[in-house]
Amino acid sequence: PIKPKYIEKILSWKKKVEFRKSTFFKNKDKLCLIYSSYPVKKIVWYFKYEIDIVEKDNVYNKYWSIWWIDKESLEKYYENKEFCCVMIINELVKFKEIDVNKILKDIKIPQSFSYLSENEKNIILKFEKLNIDI
Repeated sequence: PIKPKYIEKILSWKKKVEFRKSTFFKNKDKLCLIYSSYPVKKIVWYFKYEIDIVEKDNVYNKYWSIWWIDKESLEKYYENKEFCCVMIINELVKFKEIDVNKILKDIKIPQSFSYLSENEKNIILKFEKLNIDI
C-alpha cells in the first residue's frame, strides 16, 4: 500500500515517481493499482509506469524534484542497496473506490507491494469497467 499522504502527492502530480527496493518485472502491463492504506483501505486509482534502475548515488540528483520525500528517508529506505528501482508514473486513472476484500476473498493486503495474478487483476479491472460501487 501507499500511504495516503503520498497518494495525494501522486494524484496532484507533485510526486511523479515511486520507489521500490527490488525490481518487479513480473508485471508486464506496467500497471500499478493504488491501494490507499488506513483509514481508506480501498483501491482508489491506478497508474501506468516505466522502470528506471539507478545507482543509489545518482537517484537524488536525477529525481529530487519529483519524488516528494526527504533525502534522509530515501537514503534510509535504500540502506545497503547499490541500485534503486524507480517507477516513473506516466498515466493516472481514477477508480470508483474498490474494497478489494469484497471481491477477492482470499487476498491479503501486503505491507509494501504485491503482484496480483492475472485473474485477480482482471476481476478488479472488470468491476471498475462495470462501474460497480463496492
